[in-house]
Amino acid sequence: MKTKILLAAATITATLAGVPAIAAPPAPPGEVRVRELYGGVVVSWLKSPDDPLNVSGYEVVRSVFTNGPYQPVCVTLKGAVSCCDRKIKPDQTYYYRVRALGIGGDAASEMTRHASIEVPAPAPPPVYEPNPPRPALSQ
Repeated sequence: MKTKILLAAATITATLAGVPAIAAPPAPPGEVRVRELYGGVVVSWLKSPDDPLNVSGYEVVRSVFTNGPYQPVCVTLKGAVSCCDRKIKPDQTYYYRVRALGIGGDAASEMTRHASIEVPAPAPPPVYEPNPPRPALSQ
């Protein structure tokens, strides 16, 4: 007795007997901006055009090198447009990437948006003189 085994690879794109179709990865978020604020960095972006229907959230990662390696900063829920990174050091340049996470799979890495910022060193504290010199009195 011979048995035939047929293998096929295909992407499901239709709804079969109540089983939802597998959605394509979401489009990337829009423009990404970064700014220093109160000793941290605020990363903001424009929502993916697929948000909220095909976006489950956004992933923000950071590196000190242009091409990585990248470390996770935060993962947000759908609809979010910013994230704050407080684990930074002064006098360092950081590179950030933001990608949309999809219900049917994450966005491809080449579909990320990125921005960079150089975090300045904090300003020195003001000099405090407990007993400042008084002007001489004229007679």
